Amino acid sequence: MMIHDFDMANFLMGDAPVTVSAVGTSIVDAVNGDTALPVTLIEGVNALDMAQAATLSTHNNKTVALAGVLT
Repeated sequence: MMIHDFDMANFLMGDAPVTVSAVGTSIVDAVNGDTALPVTLIEGVNALDMAQAATLSTHNNKTVALAGVLT
């Protein structure tokens, strides 16, 4: 799955990612009550919306305006 994630990032950005950060343990720590969440709920929803727009664009071979997808 990791290779696919980098391929998608490269496709969306038009260039290879320069830095990558891991938030997996940050989310676990937040759920355990040790720290705050590394992202807000709306940031997470927007990331999912952008992924959905990328999927729609790929399947339909058309540009998808994010203004119509982001909440």
